[in-house]
Amino acid sequence: MNREKLSELADYVQWAANAWVAECLNKGLDYEVREVYRTQSRQNYLWSLGRTVAGTICTWTLLSNHTKRLACDIYIIKGIHKEIAAIGEKYGITHPFPTQDPPHYEFTHVHPPLPEYSPEAQESRLVRGIARATVRGLLSVRDSLVRTLARLRSRL
Repeated sequence: MNREKLSELADYVQWAANAWVAECLNKGLDYEVREVYRTQSRQNYLWSLGRTVAGTICTWTLLSNHTKRLACDIYIIKGIHKEIAAIGEKYGITHPFPTQDPPHYEFTHVHPPLPEYSPEAQESRLVRGIARATVRGLLSVRDSLVRTLARLRSRL
């Protein structure tokens, strides 16, 4: 369910969201993602609560990162925000308002992973290196054989 809701995030932060969920679950921390993407009209409505519409104030801005697909609100099932936030920080996920808006997490500091550091890129680089070394090695053996044959021919 969390991964389904987090799929509403911007594409380039998906890797961080998936890693965050996986690591939290691996450490016995669990939470439910309640809200990710909001339309601007929903954000306007939430902002109006407690201001121009009866209700409790629940947001402090009209310019929410939810509307940019760079925020989510969670409900903790097992664990505490401090533990979940610490794991998120490794991936660029921040918990910017821990006392004013505890469920709110942002992905504004997440950057696409550097491809050269992904396991797939490292494996590909290693395979290319082995292939180049093998080709260089074979060329070196060939060149050595050509030189040896040339010396032998000159002696005949």
